Amino acid sequence: MKKHFKLYKAGKLWLTAAITVLGIATTNTIANAQTEATSHATTEIMTAAQPANENNDTVSSVAHNSGTVASGINSVNNKVTASSAPASSTPTASSEVPANPSQTTISKDPTSDASKTDEDANKLVKKDDGKYYINDQLANGLIQNGSSKSYFKDGIIQTGVQEINGTLYNFDKNGNISAGYVAGKGYFGDNGQLISSKALFQQKDGKWYYEGKLAQGKTKFDGSTYYFKDGEKKDGIISIDGTNYYFDPNNQGKLGTGYVQQDGKWYYFGKDGKQVSVDALVLQDNKYYYQGKVANGYITTEDGAYYFKDGVKQTGIIDADNGTKYYMDKDGKGTTGYVQDKDGNYYMFDEGGKVVSGSYNWQGSTYYFDPVTHLRVDNTYVATEKDGRGLLLGKNGIALSGVYLWYGSYYAFDYKTHLRVDNSFFTAQWGLQYYFKDNGQIASGLTNINGDMYYFDPSSFLMAKNTYIATQRDGRGVLVYCK
Repeated sequence: MKKHFKLYKAGKLWLTAAITVLGIATTNTIANAQTEATSHATTEIMTAAQPANENNDTVSSVAHNSGTVASGINSVNNKVTASSAPASSTPTASSEVPANPSQTTISKDPTSDASKTDEDANKLVKKDDGKYYINDQLANGLIQNGSSKSYFKDGIIQTGVQEINGTLYNFDKNGNISAGYVAGKGYFGDNGQLISSKALFQQKDGKWYYEGKLAQGKTKFDGSTYYFKDGEKKDGIISIDGTNYYFDPNNQGKLGTGYVQQDGKWYYFGKDGKQVSVDALVLQDNKYYYQGKVANGYITTEDGAYYFKDGVKQTGIIDADNGTKYYMDKDGKGTTGYVQDKDGNYYMFDEGGKVVSGSYNWQGSTYYFDPVTHLRVDNTYVATEKDGRGLLLGKNGIALSGVYLWYGSYYAFDYKTHLRVDNSFFTAQWGLQYYFKDNGQIASGLTNINGDMYYFDPSSFLMAKNTYIATQRDGRGVLVYCK
């Protein structure tokens, strides 16, 4: 069934005719208008919206194939009588009818999909169930959401770090693309994609970043420490808050330890990277180093003295290559001591473990050790001073104090210094006073002391007082008087 609209003009009126046709017309000529209308179609004639005259009298003729239909219209009752008439011209369209009567005008259903605009299509919509939809389908994947992008799973907006097609993205609490550092995940760029999974990383501009910001100062990462200034990695010896640190240029700028030579000088850095005294001993690979070299020989440090051979500490009595001797305790540290070697010889070592020569005080006694052999000297007199004074050493090597007979004469030795007493009165250990001359020998007979003459008994060596002493064979002598 088809429906056609055609225009008819009756006088000054335009009429619209709606014709319903069953089947397809195959005859070009209608012999009888009334018969044709009865047998094939029903013609409905309606009055046009705009009257042609006051009486509303309109005559319209319509060309329909080769047949003619004429219509007479009574202006009073608006009845229409149809008659056949040939069409002679193309009708003019009114403002309320189609411009082309051969085309059909169909209004759209505003509720149908065809009525949606391009702007409505693919629009992200949040519905009452709290989920997001696109074209009535649950949103899935990375989708433009306003000025940003969001990631959806079954209509639910995702936040935090998400993996999309093998790439990590970061979204803020509102589900929008977010840049910056995420602890434990890494640093994300402006497009939300992961730039580096590490807290410390280098950008394409060559700058280093730590936790999303330009790396600055001493920075610890992955078990190592680095130093940065405005994102640039620095190395070498660097002063930080008044303390020197070493960042090894041969090890990616990591904090270094041990000996470092710079500008011809040696520096040493401890386990914490801080510079310490260059004279410190360093143990590396079971060997000791000193001033950048394997420790050898006798070395004194702030915490003691040691003796090394190829970096290894030595203990006991050590015969050094320079002819001297050293004594190191069980820990290899030099110590003072009065030590007997395997051959029964005694040596004295100072507080640094170095063998002594000459006089040496130890545990309240004074000893003397030969400058060449370093052996203890016993049972002899040794001149230790330029004027000939010295020490009288007993059988155990201890310097004697008091009055002693030595090679036919008596000598006095000071109780404190143990040195021989010359040109002076001296009270012996038994309480009697004697005078000892410039050669240290005890005075006997007439003796000049500072311009005055004194007399000392040749047998007792005691000074005579208030008496006459015959000093000549003829009986002459001196009168000794004491105040």
